[in-house]
Amino acid sequence: MGDERFDGIFMNVVQQSEGIEEFFDNMFGFLGRKTDFYTQEEKALTIVTRALTHHIQVFNKNKVRKEAIEKKRLEMKAKEDAEKKAREEAATKKATEDDSQVMEVTEEEAARIEAEEAAKKAGKTVEPVEEQKGDADKKEGDEDEEEKGSKPNAGNGGTTDKYYWEQSLSEVTVNINIPEGVTGKQLNVVMTSKHLKVEIKGKETLID
Repeated sequence: MGDERFDGIFMNVVQQSEGIEEFFDNMFGFLGRKTDFYTQEEKALTIVTRALTHHIQVFNKNKVRKEAIEKKRLEMKAKEDAEKKAREEAATKKATEDDSQVMEVTEEEAARIEAEEAAKKAGKTVEPVEEQKGDADKKEGDEDEEEKGSKPNAGNGGTTDKYYWEQSLSEVTVNINIPEGVTGKQLNVVMTSKHLKVEIKGKETLID
């Protein structure tokens, strides 16, 4: 495509000529004034035409090659974007399916679950709330047998010899039986979000 060593010179001439048309006018004027280029008119036309045709063909080939490269780049980008979108849609679909598998429970079921968990931590066994329905239809002998076991109290909690508790969906209330004569200064109370311990200093533990 020609010698690039002269690009700076030609660019300077084009700028001073204030345009391509003036550049060619100046160039051909230079050839007429300073050379014998026009002494063989047909040869001069052939040289100019051949050089011009050659560089037009080179330019068009490079243009086609650049357009092919750009087209390939756009196709690869579109493919990557489509794959990325497919991955995002798959992830969203999976998250939606996982959410749909979450089991919904009623307030009564939630209370029963909380009661069972609290009873397990306290070392007690709490019968499911559903199993207590229809007690009025049971025989007196069956009622006596049930009273021997541990049942939830009216507050959906439980009772031990040292404390009893009641609970709802939002809170748990624990009532501890403090021996007569014991004051607050004699108690050591440790309470966190997951643990409760109350003991009489140097003596017995009331709840842990």
